[in-house]
Formats: sequence, C-alpha cells, structure tokens
Amino acid sequence: ADGIQREFGHYPRKLLGGVDCNSADNPRSLQFEVGFHNVTLVGSKNNLPLIRAALDDQFGKRESVGGMKNFYQRRERYESGIEILWAPVDGGDHCCISINGGSMDELSFWDQWALLKVIAFGMRFTRFDVYLDFKNRPGLIDLIRDARQKGDFVGARVSGEKFEYTRGKNGEVATMRMVVFGKRGDSGSGRYLRAYDKGLERKTHGPGEYERIEVEFSGDHATEAARTFQQNPTAATAAGLVLGCIEFRENNGKRHRAKRPFLWWYEEIRKGVDCVQVKVAKVAANLVGLARHWQKTVAPKLYQFATMTGQSIESVFMMLVGPLGSIRPPKRNSQALRQFLQIFETGEVPPGLPGLDDSEGCPI
Repeated sequence: ADGIQREFGHYPRKLLGGVDCNSADNPRSLQFEVGFHNVTLVGSKNNLPLIRAALDDQFGKRESVGGMKNFYQRRERYESGIEILWAPVDGGDHCCISINGGSMDELSFWDQWALLKVIAFGMRFTRFDVYLDFKNRPGLIDLIRDARQKGDFVGARVSGEKFEYTRGKNGEVATMRMVVFGKRGDSGSGRYLRAYDKGLERKTHGPGEYERIEVEFSGDHATEAARTFQQNPTAATAAGLVLGCIEFRENNGKRHRAKRPFLWWYEEIRKGVDCVQVKVAKVAANLVGLARHWQKTVAPKLYQFATMTGQSIESVFMMLVGPLGSIRPPKRNSQALRQFLQIFETGEVPPGLPGLDDSEGCPI
C-alpha cells in the first residue's frame, strides 16, 4: 500500500495517440485517452490483507454488506462501488475483487495500473475492460455504424446497434448511440466491443463530443489480455488491445483479411499503435480438458442447485437430464474415454486431472 501511495499523482490524465502526452515523439495527429474500466479478479483469500490495504488507501472505508452474491456468502463494499467477495458456497478458500468502472474513472491511466499491479499479485483476471476515449471527434460512431452495416469488419460473427432519440424543441435529439461487436456471457467469444457515446450516457456532452470504444475481455481472454499488458505495460499496448479486437476492413469479397484494406479512418486511428489480437489456445479434447470443463461450468451449478434445495447432486442430475437409460452414448470412443479406461487398467492418472492426484497414486 505504501508503494502505491508513492506512485499516485505523478502522471498526466490525457494521453495522445496511445503515447504519454509529455513524450517528445508523441504523434499529435490524433487525440484519445486510454484507460481501464470494469475489472474482476479471483484468487486465494490469503491475498485479502494486501488487497484491503491498497483499496483502503485509495477509496477510504469499507463496510460489510448482507446477502449472497455470485455464490459468495460474505462481501464488503466501498462507497465508490468496489466489492470484495469471499466465503464461497462450495467451501473454497478463494475470493473475488470486483472494481467498477466509476471507481476506475477517478484515477489516471497510470494510477489505475499502479493499483491493479498490487491487487493482481497472486490473482487472476476474469474481466478486464480497456477503452479509448475520443473528445471532440464527431462522426466516429457513425463511421463504425456504417462499417457494420456494410460488413466492413473482421473479428466478430455477431454485431448490433442501438440508437434512440427523443423529440425536442428543435426536432429529434439523440439519447443513445451505440454499436456492438461480439457476444457477452458463457456462449460469447470473451471479446465484446462497444462503441458508444459516453457523453450522452453521462448526460454531460452533446452528441459526438465524447465517444468511447471499449472492449470487455472476459474469462480466459481477460487473463490473456491482462498478461499481454503486464509484459509491456504502456499506453500503446492498452490501445493495441482495443484496436486489435475488431479490424475495420473493406468488404471487397476477398476471404483473406490481408487482401481487404483498412478503412481510412481506422487506419488513421491505429497509426503508431501495435494492435494486439488476444487469442486463447483451445483445450485439447482429452480427459483433462473435459474434467476441467466440468469442474468450471457443470459442477458449480449442480452443487448450487443441490445445496439450495436440499437434494443430492444425483437427484438434481436426474431431474434435469432424465434417466440414464434414455441417454444415447456417442457412436465413437473418444480420446477422453480411452484415457479414463486407462486409469482402471494401469492405475496411471493423466497429469493435471483435477479430481485425482498422481503424486499419491490412483485411489481407485
């Protein structure tokens, strides 16, 4: 916490072209601010003393809040909206830190990172939002909207837009202007980009006076995006995470993106920035990957349903899926099945299998 206190207050808020505005080699042709927004981290509750000290130092007092949230039975909240969650229903020793965007907006870019650098020690990012703010650059969202409608983009299969207006004295007045790429939730890609009018959202600016491009990284993509930034913690890297999420290229009928030229305005924005495409390697379809998937997605839900209703996990499974006799097995024997049978035949456990510890031998 003392280290954070020494780092606060020494950096400018405004960043131009992804570079510190005090830098001599700063390209001043474009102007945008870089920052982090909503951030969520999970990890061992042994990290809570350091985390509390860092947050207390910056955001003041916290107080206990009743009620369970996100499968955690205990939580504390700061006045700014930051929450500390622990004591999960599964009895684990992990905790969750949820930092809202309003709290991050109070800090400069480098102060945001100075705080996260301490909190992230021993923790894993499960949400990591990065944004670019454009001031007094009217028309950017309209350009992005036009690109979406023409298919002049790559990097997302799903896109949409939401524009709302109200009738004023001088005709229609915009109240919301937003274009989105990607999908949120468990079925999403882990990369969700929004281009929206931040000034209208805050009701502080007129249309086009304060626009934001923001990427919400979630799950493994959040972990990878944060790791990428940690390896080279600069404003240009943060800007590259945003601009590399969706590429705005001309829809000229070519299949390969390299043969589709950048749209002029997107090429102008990305000058001086090395764009980064956050990719997560797919887990091999083996027993370890299958077990980890069940452990992460299936088992927690079954446990919660059973705990909340007083039923056994077997009973919940039967209620949701039906009798085992009605389930049709796959026609082919998978690699995961062969590895599972091998445990019974040889007693050898694949390294990394969550339920069995190879160092202690097979318990079967």
